[in-house]
Amino acid sequence: MLPKLSDDCISSVLALLDSQLSYRQIAKRTGLSIGVISKIRTEYRPDIENQPGGRPRVLTPADVRHAQRLICSGKADTATKVTSIL
Repeated sequence: MLPKLSDDCISSVLALLDSQLSYRQIAKRTGLSIGVISKIRTEYRPDIENQPGGRPRVLTPADVRHAQRLICSGKADTATKVTSIL
């Protein structure tokens, strides 16, 4: 259950959620906890998809295919050689 929040506070959180900001960024701007922001999203905007978490990929899919091609063709024997070529 949500704590008592003003309508202005909830509407500002919803506007920030609609602008695709992360929970952490919204928490810094509003002073609310990440848990409260999550509860507001669950109650008022259940259709918004969750943002992917974790570290972004270092290699693009094209880089991965190129590395596989280098190894299969014998142009690179080790990961170190692949790294130097990429």
